[in-house]
Amino acid sequence: MDLIKAKLAVESLQSNLKDVALELSHGRSPTELSVLLSDYINLALEELGSASISIER
Repeated sequence: MDLIKAKLAVESLQSNLKDVALELSHGRSPTELSVLLSDYINLALEELGSASISIER
């Protein structure tokens, strides 16, 4: 179960990074994209954190 959560978090981040690359190619500002990237990374860290908490129990 925990490995599934971790895999889903990584797959979600991968998908989000593809979206960021697409936005960059469409001319979105680097500043907007850096905020978006930060949000995506924080979300992935939260998801991975919940998976590791479950492992420790």
